[in-house]
Amino acid sequence: VSIEPSGSTDQRGTPFENVKVLKMDPKFSDRLYLVNNAPGKQSGKGSQSVWNNPVGGAMEWDENSNVFIIDTKGEIRWYFDNDKLMNWDNIYNRGIMMGFHQNKDGALTWGFGQRYVKYDILGREIFNRKL
Repeated sequence: VSIEPSGSTDQRGTPFENVKVLKMDPKFSDRLYLVNNAPGKQSGKGSQSVWNNPVGGAMEWDENSNVFIIDTKGEIRWYFDNDKLMNWDNIYNRGIMMGFHQNKDGALTWGFGQRYVKYDILGREIFNRKL
C-alpha cells in the first residue's frame, strides 16, 4: 500500500500504521468494514484552486482518500487504489472521495470532486459522470 506524495515534510510513508480493534461483539465477527480515511489537506499539491472564487465550492475538499476494507481483527482485506481515478491536472477528476454506498448489485457508488461514480469491487467502471 502506498500513498501519493503530498509535498509536506510531515507526511508518513503509509496512509495508516495499523488498525486496532478496541471492542468487537462476537456476533459481528464475520463482518468486513469499509473505512474512508481522509489524510487531510495536502498543501503541496491539493487546494491549488477553488471552485467559487475567492472561497467555497467542492474544490475546498481537494484531497486524497485512503479507502480500505478491514475485518474484525483489524487486518486489511482490500485497498482502493484511487490513483486510477485521480488526475491532479484536471479539476473534474480530483478531490476527496466521500459518501460511499454499496448498491444492491454489490457495486459501490460515491462522489469526489465534480463527479459521481459507480464501480464494482474489482475496479470495473459502471459509470463515471460529471456533476
